[in-house]
Amino acid sequence: MATFDSSAVNVSLPTIARHFNALLTEVEWVVTGYLLALGLLLLPLGILGDRWGKKKLFRIGILAFISSSVFCAITQNVYQLIFCRILQGMSGAIFISIAPAILVDSFPASERGKAMGLMGMCVSLGLMLGAPMGGILTHYFSWRSIFFVNLPIGILGFFLSEKFLKEDEKYTEVFKFEWALFKNRFFIGGNLSLFFYFLSLFILYFLTPFYLTEVLHFSPQKVGLTMMTFSAAFAVMMPISGWLSDHVGSRLLSPLGLFLSAIIYVWIAQLTETATSQEVIVRLLCLGLASGLFQAPNNSALMGAVSKQQLGTASAFMATMRTWGLMLGVFLATLIFTFRVKAYDGLGPHFSAHDVPAPLFVMGYHDTLLFAAGIIVLSIFFSLLRGPKH
Repeated sequence: MATFDSSAVNVSLPTIARHFNALLTEVEWVVTGYLLALGLLLLPLGILGDRWGKKKLFRIGILAFISSSVFCAITQNVYQLIFCRILQGMSGAIFISIAPAILVDSFPASERGKAMGLMGMCVSLGLMLGAPMGGILTHYFSWRSIFFVNLPIGILGFFLSEKFLKEDEKYTEVFKFEWALFKNRFFIGGNLSLFFYFLSLFILYFLTPFYLTEVLHFSPQKVGLTMMTFSAAFAVMMPISGWLSDHVGSRLLSPLGLFLSAIIYVWIAQLTETATSQEVIVRLLCLGLASGLFQAPNNSALMGAVSKQQLGTASAFMATMRTWGLMLGVFLATLIFTFRVKAYDGLGPHFSAHDVPAPLFVMGYHDTLLFAAGIIVLSIFFSLLRGPKH
């Protein structure tokens, strides 16, 4: 539900911007506001899950998320939508922070990589279905319908969690263990690698729907189907790389996935205003495979580097790094793209994405993606810096 919504909203951003006649610097807050609320609350809520009970908190989060989704669907201007997306981010933080901890607590260490890979596949399915469904719903109904979809999904999830999630053990002394995480070089290095990777990923994921819409003139439906190829490849690779990590470890797989991603970013940056849909799809598909090669081994290794009492906090800390990476990625994508477009053509201080001529848009898109490729180099550095796990 959470990843479906993120993907669907991202695809519909150009349509939302046109509907509200919003500037790029305004519509970015539809994403940034959600991520900001998410990033601020993930860690304290993960600690709360360890102390209060993960199952109870998980179900409260689902109810709050579907309620805030309905509020998003009935907003009347971009500022109301931003506010309701902040509420949605606060709600999502409740259950997103503890979901990996619930999973890891349910599997033996020998199957942890496979379990994390399967969870990554489910996350990818949300992203994969969100992109085309968001495009289809926006095209045939309205962008508002992408929020109403959360209602039946959330209700189903609420009752399934009540039926299948077991009551978990609570740890009243959790706060005594938390500072030990920040002395764990393996855990911190892996999380910094995760942070910089997601920062770079969302630079691409935020700008590419605008490129497809404003430059290549794809319909919302086609934008969604095109973006789906990244998630589809990611979904295929996650369980495979998770299984591999159970056998060979993450030391080789994670940096290799990052290295391939950096090369593919440079390749995507070569797209022009006359690019075909096939050219875009092949590049996004390759990036999805490289991303899956990095994430499942990295996540499995990080969750295996902490004690059982710290699972909720470790899970929330990872989600916090991921969320702050996404949020900063949206901010930097807007900042660098706007800066480069102004430098090339001298457009006014405020402009919408649909005001930028196609050749100029491509130049700004090209420079921004090269910057993102440089960020992945930082991710590789921290992935190698963490050293071997003891």
